[in-house]
Parts: sequence; structure tokens; C-alpha cells
Amino acid sequence: MKQIEADVVIVGAGGAGACAAIAAQERGARVVLLEKAKVVAACATSFAGCIFGAGTHMQEERGICVPKQKAFEMMMDHNHWQCDASVVRRFVFGSADTIEWLLDNGMEIPIVATKTEREDEFATAHILKPCGPGHGGVTLVQEFVRKAQEQGAELFLNCEARELLMDHGQIIGVRADWQGTELVVKAPSVILSAGGYGANAEMIREHDHYELGENLFLLHEFSQIQGDGLKMAWAAGAKKTGMGPQLAGYVIKGPGIAGAAPWLVLNQLKICIEQPWLWVNKKGKRFLNEANVMNAPFVSNAIEQQPDKCAYVIFDRNCRDFLATEGAINHMDLWGDAQIKNLDAQMERCIRLGNKDVFICHSLEDISAQTGIDFEGLQKTVARYNAFCEKGEDEEFGKNPDYLEPLNTPDYYVFRIINNFYGTIGGIRINENMEVVNNEFDVIAGLYAAGADACNHYGGFRPTYNINLAGGTLGWAINSGRMAGYAAAKYAIEKRGQ
Repeated sequence: MKQIEADVVIVGAGGAGACAAIAAQERGARVVLLEKAKVVAACATSFAGCIFGAGTHMQEERGICVPKQKAFEMMMDHNHWQCDASVVRRFVFGSADTIEWLLDNGMEIPIVATKTEREDEFATAHILKPCGPGHGGVTLVQEFVRKAQEQGAELFLNCEARELLMDHGQIIGVRADWQGTELVVKAPSVILSAGGYGANAEMIREHDHYELGENLFLLHEFSQIQGDGLKMAWAAGAKKTGMGPQLAGYVIKGPGIAGAAPWLVLNQLKICIEQPWLWVNKKGKRFLNEANVMNAPFVSNAIEQQPDKCAYVIFDRNCRDFLATEGAINHMDLWGDAQIKNLDAQMERCIRLGNKDVFICHSLEDISAQTGIDFEGLQKTVARYNAFCEKGEDEEFGKNPDYLEPLNTPDYYVFRIINNFYGTIGGIRINENMEVVNNEFDVIAGLYAAGADACNHYGGFRPTYNINLAGGTLGWAINSGRMAGYAAAKYAIEKRGQ
């Protein structure tokens, strides 16, 4: 057994943990970081590098007006007031100062933008400049952990935190497994920032009723995200909150679908399924206005309500030719040329590799035979949809007439799509000081949570990303990590002086 002492122990060296370490050191705390993975920033590869900020000087310089009060109200309306308003308010009103803090700590933020340029979005995404492979989120974690180590923090990799140590209801440390050796870190403050349970198939099945990898696709390959922080907090008496996968959009899974690093699923075929053409479920029925498919989180919620939690995107040869000559109408994340000139070859390659979610069909009957979509339902839907296209009015969902393209010229191109997610969020109830509370809303002395484990500002049972205020997930990780670091250090140093 190895035993060491610190002021603040941080479980998880991701976005929240790295920021917590720097913040705690700024207040004079001795810091230990425990990271389950072999490297830091493993799960940060799923960050897009977008950090929420409201009322920043960068917005003002660009003529962008994002009042903090307005952003706070929008965030609370989005989650239907299912979370602690004092926590959300502190996040929103402190976000501009945190952007300045990042700049002061050497980060570069060259871009302020919306997510998809929809009219109802505010430009709140402050996009970190990457240094080397990956998005800016990776750079932030790597640089902050390096800086923390230079300033005296101890980092333990391949280290799985197992248990919170307590004495008379107060935190006194953490017990962990460090490469087969029992590691005990005695400390009055512990910050849990272990990243949720996104790779835990059993928890996903039991709590969220998805089959991981079958009808829900995780946007990274890091198996260490098993809900360790949640389980330790709950065992210590923490109050549970709403939690679940943060549905980020939709993907085609299976062989042949591989995009640019660090993402797993974004390439030209991904662009195909973002177009505003015909979408149906397994019964052959439309279920949404396809002009809205760029609001990916909301569309994910709609897909979740369909049979088998999947949907099908269908278009014909005319639309294929449009993609080749005019290019994509929509693209959230573009990899390569927007003009898709070899769609048949790309799809045929996937099919040869055994992909069961990509189809080239010669008729509606063939679509039904290959995909399992109900033929009668599909036939009725296509007939009705084509009539809307001819009339120039969608009488079912009111789709913009510019996107009413009939389905009547074989071949037909079909993609079966499922939801994807960056990871899970929520699970641990905190107060505005990032302190973990119990079922009576009393503070568990010395215990703090940040990042995904305590990310509750998106709502309750099915937390939905707020695309109108982009950057909220990484922004929460950074802001909550910073706030937790300050609070944990203050508490620990006060305890040290007793």
C-alpha cells in the first residue's frame, strides 16, 4: 500500500479536473490528480473545443450581444426549471470571467460562433485553438495538467478511484487502485470529475433503455468511463439527479463509416443524412419536419421515440445528382468536399464490408425488402409526400417548400440511423459552490463534483443539448472545475489551519 497526503484530490483529469487542479493551486492547495486512463485528455477527444460564454469581451469586439440575464433565462427555459437555478446562474454569470481566465492561462480562442448558424442561435461558442492532433479541448486538458504538474501536482495514471474515505460524515480522502497497488490519498477535499457512465453498457441499459453500440453510438472509444464518480458519491450519501446520455445527433454505424480523427463517424456519408429530404421510421411513417434536422439534439429525441429507436433517410437519384453538382444543403461538421461526386462508390464499399445500415435500392419494394421498413406504410407515405411536393405545400409537418423533393427516380439511397452521444451527464446533486449535497440537501463536508458527473443544466430524465447556446457542456466542465477547485482549496486550507 502507498499512502500520501494532499489538500485536494481530483478524481478524473479531464476538462473539469484539469481546470480544478489549476484553480486549487491558485489558492495555495497541494493537489493530487487520479486518472483512470493511460493518458490525460482521453475523453476530451470527444469535445468539439467549444466553450460557452455570455457577455465576453470577444463577443463585444465582434458586435455580438449575448446578455447574461437573457442567456440565463434561455438556459432555464430549455431545462424547464428542472435544475438548481442558483447553480445555472453562477455558471452563466461567471462564464465571461472564465474565458478571460483561460486566456490568462495561455489558451487561444480565435473564433466565436454559433453551432449551426440557425437564426435562433446565439454566438456563445468560444472555440479553442488546438495545438497538435484533436480539438482544442484536448489541448486545454494536456496543457493544464502539464502546468499543474510543473506547479507541484502529483498525477497518477492508470489509477482507478474505488472509495471515498469518510470520518463522521466528512471526507478524509480516497482509496484507489494504482496499477495493482492500493493507493490511499488522505485529503480533506475531494473533487469528483470522472466523466459519467457513457461506456457502461449495463448502466445505459438499466437506466436509459438503450443497447450501447446497437441503437446508441458513443462518440469515443474510451472504456474507462464506467460511472465511478457517481457510484462513489452515491455510496457516500449524495443525492441523485436526473442523468442520461447527452444525445448529440445521429449516425450511420457499421463497417466503412469512419471519419477524420478524433471523431469516429463524421464523413461525407454523415453529410448525406443531414439533408432535409424524406425521413421515415420502421413503419414507413414520417415523424418530423425534415427541415429541422440540423437541430440534432431535438431530432435525437424524436428518433428515440420511434420503433427500435432508429430512423431511415431516403432520397433518390435526382437528390444524389444534386449532392454531386451543387453540394450539401446542410452540414454540421464538414469533412472533405461538400460536393459528393462518388456516392455510389462510397456506399457500395460499405455494403461490401458488411454494413447493414447502408442501402442502394431499385424500388419501394426493394427498400422494404432490404431494410425491413413496412411496405404498405412506406408506399402510403411516399404517395402522400410526393403529392405535397407537387403541390408545393407540406400539409403534414409544414416543411419549407424549397426542400420538398419528390421520391420518384430510382435508384433510391437509404441510410438507417441511430442516436449518438458524447457521454452521459448528471447524477450528482450539487449546490452553487459545487458542494455535493445529500437527500436532505445538506452539504457532505469536503466533497465536490464538477464536469459531466454534476452537469444538470440541460434538464432531468433526458438531458438535451442546448444548441441555441452552444458550448454548454465543455463550458460547464471548465467553469464547474474552476469553481470546485477554488471552493475545495478554500475548505482544505481552512481545515489545515485548524
